[in-house]
Amino acid sequence: MENSIKLSIQEILQTIISQVIEVYSSEPINYQEQYSPLNNSKILNIEQDECLFEGVKINNIECYKQINSDICGFHCLFNLFQFIRFLFGNSVSIYQSLKNGANFWKFYFHLFNDLLLNFPNKAELKSLQNLGPLDRIHMDYILNNYKDLLNIQTILVKNFGIETFIQPFLFGFGIIQNSDDELKKIQDFAGFIQKKKHEKTFLAIFPLGITIHWSLFVILVNEEIFQYFYLDSKNVKLNYILNNEISEAIKELEEDEKHFELKIKDAREKRRQLNWMYDLKKSIEILINVMSLKKTMLDYVIEGNIDEMLKDFNNYLQTINKFTLNLDLIIKIYHWFDDEYRPQVISNNILKPLKSSKKLSKSYFLKLIDFEKICENFLKVVKEENYYQEVQFESNLVKDIEDFIESFKDLLKDLQLDD
Repeated sequence: MENSIKLSIQEILQTIISQVIEVYSSEPINYQEQYSPLNNSKILNIEQDECLFEGVKINNIECYKQINSDICGFHCLFNLFQFIRFLFGNSVSIYQSLKNGANFWKFYFHLFNDLLLNFPNKAELKSLQNLGPLDRIHMDYILNNYKDLLNIQTILVKNFGIETFIQPFLFGFGIIQNSDDELKKIQDFAGFIQKKKHEKTFLAIFPLGITIHWSLFVILVNEEIFQYFYLDSKNVKLNYILNNEISEAIKELEEDEKHFELKIKDAREKRRQLNWMYDLKKSIEILINVMSLKKTMLDYVIEGNIDEMLKDFNNYLQTINKFTLNLDLIIKIYHWFDDEYRPQVISNNILKPLKSSKKLSKSYFLKLIDFEKICENFLKVVKEENYYQEVQFESNLVKDIEDFIESFKDLLKDLQLDD
């Protein structure tokens, strides 16, 4: 009986959603308004918190607060549209629409219906049902095909010479997750800005797919001045996250949980929220430094891969003293190479990009030196004591480790060190 009641409620909910979609999607959203060159005075009047991070000011802009855990991708796109309209549209009231729930839901159902009608693979839309999450594949499709967005970009560049660049930035658990081609696009646009910033206005828009959540980071370059904006439907104060006041940020999220249907209920979910905060901070650092050419995406890819490898190495060895070689440590290191990080994986993830970059920060260089010494001592003992028979080490893997260490040592000698 209880299940049939739940089913009936679900059917009623689905009927209501279908009716709302029909009503909202039949009313076109007007993005054909008049656009104009950037008016800096508008920005000064935005309700925002100012954050200082990496030597720059970030404008943390309040927007409509998310009341459902799974639709942050739609919120991110809504904020993207409304913020572009605020910067370049003639209407002074557009900023208020960033905080208007009715406008958000109209946008949500209009975009949802557009996906139902036009997305090429209907099977991949199942996740969107019942207020489900917008996946990366949906985000890519919208950013590359949604006519209203493409029209706005065309108007801005043709009428005002304003170059827009939109690229999701994906980061989770300490690792950049974009493809090489996507990272190259970001790096190339950063170089283009530096060459042309004295004569053009640029708008670099990054939907941030960070760990478990979509938010928006925008860089506006006007008259050679970089301005940074962060918009997030969680509306957690960015200052808390950037200044490591994580407990205060968690309090805000837990307060929201009392009022809205948000999933911050168990220890696992809280860990995911913590990971998101640390990853968000790192992502903003990366984008600020890359877009100002202080560092490159390749630098951050290398550092992230080194951190991930060494974290895995230390966790695998646990409390064993890595600098005291005994049989337990020898066996542990061997099995780490066998089970976790084969030499070929380290070569591909770290040595290969390092050969391309030919430079590394001093702090990361020292980390690799320590790792190389442990591996070299491990190999020396294995070869001298002939562990092949005693603990059944495979000679092929030992040879792979030996070749890797030789390449590793040669590479470290040739690296240029940055401060």
